[in-house]
Amino acid sequence: MKIKNYFLNNLGLKITALFLAFISWIIIVGRERAYTEEVLNMPIEIINVKKNMDLRVGPNNTITVKVKGTINDIKALREKNLSLKLDASKMEINGNLTVFTQDHLKLPPKINVLSVMPKWLRINSEKFIYKEVPVNLSYKSKGDLPQNITLLSKDYRPHKVKLFGLESQLEKINSIKGKIEVNLSEIFKDTEFEVPFDKPVEVIRIKGYKNIKLSIKVKENENEEK
Repeated sequence: MKIKNYFLNNLGLKITALFLAFISWIIIVGRERAYTEEVLNMPIEIINVKKNMDLRVGPNNTITVKVKGTINDIKALREKNLSLKLDASKMEINGNLTVFTQDHLKLPPKINVLSVMPKWLRINSEKFIYKEVPVNLSYKSKGDLPQNITLLSKDYRPHKVKLFGLESQLEKINSIKGKIEVNLSEIFKDTEFEVPFDKPVEVIRIKGYKNIKLSIKVKENENEEK
């Protein structure tokens, strides 16, 4: 009898609670199975780039992907740091390559891809190279050496350097320059000047040298006996 009373006591409230629990379960299950669409903007990431390569994707560095999936799957996808990864190890150096965007798109199997823009990506690849060029120092002097000083020699180093940069940009560079003006009246002994390179913006670096070194060697005249 006590068991019967337990079930029958507040029967209406218990039935209501059971009904509400059932409705909540229906809503949760329905939400898990309900489908939605989402538009994702994904950056393009180039991986495994060789040290002597420069790779650029043009004209945009992002793609737009429209996907469809359950609300929970789309929510999980939105929380991930997604990007389109292009493997540079499979690209030829010094050439252009066009790839089908969706071939490189990696998404969970439950996600349906509705559209991808752009459909094709153009990858421009180019070599970094070293190019040897002569150094041209523009030398200008003012004043005269002191009367008791004689010029022995004037020279600069290096006469040649190796420039590092993109092959297409170094192609038009045939020399590298420097410029200096020397006041001879201030020279009483062997003197060395450091002259900065007039480095074009296309040149990334000059191998082994930071400056041009101008060396002026002189001697002091001996007094003549009368």
